[in-house]
Amino acid sequence: MKQEAQWWVDAADYDLKTAKHMLDTRRYVYVIFCCHLSIERLLKACIIEFQDRFPPRSHNLEYLAQNAAIEFPEDLRTFVSSISKEAIKTRYDENRSRYTRAFAQQCFEYTKKVNRWLKRRLVSSR
Repeated sequence: MKQEAQWWVDAADYDLKTAKHMLDTRRYVYVIFCCHLSIERLLKACIIEFQDRFPPRSHNLEYLAQNAAIEFPEDLRTFVSSISKEAIKTRYDENRSRYTRAFAQQCFEYTKKVNRWLKRRLVSSR
């Protein structure tokens, strides 16, 4: 894997660990935010690895997946689309109370699936 891509992978791992810590400390809005960030960074690693260019300065996961030429399986594509929209809502205080442990846990588990799926592609590209 290219060194620049590995940096994004390492950052994505850090963000996922942070999401777990936020889940454990019941800061659910930050679980969603860090899960989104973790996927975003892996997609940026994919852009570097597969397209051999610096990723665009975007937080839109669907846009980044297109740029990386990534086609998710249906269940993961649905989740990636939803968390991309949900992460925007985390930035506004009036939405903070809507995040429950169950929702945050589900988001965390799906993010782990997405991350494993993306990492398999990155590893198999060698």
